[in-house]
Amino acid sequence: MGIPANADPAYYDLGLCGPFRADVVAERPDLCGAFKVPTLRNIALTAPYFHNGAFATLREALEFYVQRDTSPEKFYPLDAGGRPQKFNDLPDQYKANVNTTEVPYDRGPGDVPALSDSDIEDVIAFLNTLTDGFQP
Repeated sequence: MGIPANADPAYYDLGLCGPFRADVVAERPDLCGAFKVPTLRNIALTAPYFHNGAFATLREALEFYVQRDTSPEKFYPLDAGGRPQKFNDLPDQYKANVNTTEVPYDRGPGDVPALSDSDIEDVIAFLNTLTDGFQP
């Protein structure tokens, strides 16, 4: 993980809710676990990706988006019964806030992902066109 706090299993990054936003937790608990999406401008130059720096490449980030629900065992630890512990990076009361209804998250284990490997390559090619010479 790109952020040292994430090494602590008791730490939860609640996105818009914190960790120092008690006002949002009290007034809009439905936002806990949600994150503001940054601009895609120069996205090919701004690795690592996600709020916790978990993905080093655009391919890894896109694979997570399209396979999180079809192959959760690739991204989440398994419990004693061998079942993926989806959304284990959120307290139980906020797991229902995770988007599971819109494409590409509307799939289940074993379903075909919303994008193929070829589609992912096409998206990456497009994202690379958004680079304008920015020097990080």
